[in-house]
Amino acid sequence: MKLKFLTWNISFAYGPGSDGVKQDNVPRYEQKPSSHFDSGLRTISNLVRDLEIDVAFFQEVDFNSKRSCHINQLDVIARTSGLEYRLPIMSWDREYVPYPGINPKNHFGKVVSGGGVISRFPLHLIQNDLLPKPRENSFLYNYFYLHRYLQIFKIELPKNELNCANLHLEA
Repeated sequence: MKLKFLTWNISFAYGPGSDGVKQDNVPRYEQKPSSHFDSGLRTISNLVRDLEIDVAFFQEVDFNSKRSCHINQLDVIARTSGLEYRLPIMSWDREYVPYPGINPKNHFGKVVSGGGVISRFPLHLIQNDLLPKPRENSFLYNYFYLHRYLQIFKIELPKNELNCANLHLEA
């Protein structure tokens, strides 16, 4: 049996500038309307569907974040791509994230984010592990900073099972 896999850090469907750093004339992060995220998620879903992906591993997915208009992005991608099985992992859950910059109107605000897997086949979680934050960061920085993670799961195929891992590491 042949399977098609995809792994993708979707940067919460924001596009260039999501990290808040201006590079090569790409503007810094600014809040976008829900139509911006709807379009980005539609593009991601269409690609998953058009490439006939069987299992997709995603990193930097928002579940209920002000910065992405409180859209559960994993559910949207799963529903619109036709991959009905999903396993989320939350790695960032803060009522307020004062980033980027000093202007509160551009702050991320409430962030519930992480990653996840969607699949054409049933998924069974084995374990979700949040990885330690960098020790060299200050306490305050790490308080607002996201966890990186290791998500281990089993894919139930017609004749056997396959163990896999979705991993989001430090840059």
